[in-house]
Amino acid sequence: MTLLLACLILAWSGSPLHAGRPSTDEAMAAFREGNALYQQGDFDGAVRAYEGLISEGYVSGPLYYNLGNAYYRKGDLARAILNYERALPWMPHDEDLRHNLEMARLMTVDQIEPVPRLFLWDYWDSLRD
Repeated sequence: MTLLLACLILAWSGSPLHAGRPSTDEAMAAFREGNALYQQGDFDGAVRAYEGLISEGYVSGPLYYNLGNAYYRKGDLARAILNYERALPWMPHDEDLRHNLEMARLMTVDQIEPVPRLFLWDYWDSLRD
């Protein structure tokens, strides 16, 4: 998980658009700090660490996934679902992500049935992935 984040950070670190952003080492340290805060049960601190990385322009599937987990543990289902869905394009085959997204959706009060998709879109998604 951290390997994917490290690769994405390294890809962005060569860009001139990252001026003013923390270095790759600082970003990885902030990501690890967020993980440590999450493990300690400080979900507010973990959210601040992950949101800080995102506000600096760092994005990745594991970052959104961990942020979704922190929001889920805080009980903020809307933000948890939002971040799980943001992680989905980065990690389309991750079963844990799909499970957590489904669990968060099941816990919402109003159960809105999604509009059925045309079978061609499913076929297109399978070809794309």
